[in-house]
Amino acid sequence: MNPTTMRRESGTALVIAMLFLVILGMLGVTTMTGTTLEERMAGNSRDRDIAMQAAEAALRDAERDLTNTSTAYRVVKVTPTNSFPATGSGLCSAALCAEGASLTTNITDPVKSAFYGQFTGELPIQGPTQQPRYMAELLDAVPPAPPLPVGTRNVRITARGVGKNPNTVVILQTVYQVTF
Repeated sequence: MNPTTMRRESGTALVIAMLFLVILGMLGVTTMTGTTLEERMAGNSRDRDIAMQAAEAALRDAERDLTNTSTAYRVVKVTPTNSFPATGSGLCSAALCAEGASLTTNITDPVKSAFYGQFTGELPIQGPTQQPRYMAELLDAVPPAPPLPVGTRNVRITARGVGKNPNTVVILQTVYQVTF
């Protein structure tokens, strides 16, 4: 190389290469941030699904408890005149509650709610940090009138499921018709 050519080079190629490296680095960081966020969102969605499935399982367990279609450890008889345990008292006993109890009852209370399989003998659910709980509240304080068929009572079932993270909670309710 001759000396006059060396003086004219000012390092433009180095500056352009450094700019490309900075731009590629920023793209890499942005991509990693987006990927990390998407991974967290997918994990939270999975955790919510676990809690939802646990709550749904508790609803089905309460229905089995009320209809005695499994190897029930207790016999719940829903009749035209009974209420769980006393009409208007707002009290619960072993997850069976009087009408209006859901307004004042904490479903996590072990005295006023039942855990999954407590009365049906179902095996514990794998996955959630806590077994789901439920309570059943008899809604019809008086015998049903038409259009409900004779021999039918409505029971509100409230279930609470927890995911792998104990802060992920799903609460579901359904009204179940018990025929006697």
